[in-house]
Amino acid sequence: HSFFMEMFLIAASEIWKLRNAIIFDGARGSLNLWTVRFKDQVQLQSLRFRHDKKILVNGWLSSF
Repeated sequence: HSFFMEMFLIAASEIWKLRNAIIFDGARGSLNLWTVRFKDQVQLQSLRFRHDKKILVNGWLSSF
């Protein structure tokens, strides 16, 4: 359950940051931009995972 909660929090955070960029900076948002940022953030967070878990997360991300 903690994995899904972690992914949910990262996804929500990226949506919030994209929303703020649209409102305050006049940026254009898209699903593709959100996906790229989500993957980047998950990759950064995976640095703290054990090696076997990191392989699973990378496999999961490559399925996008």
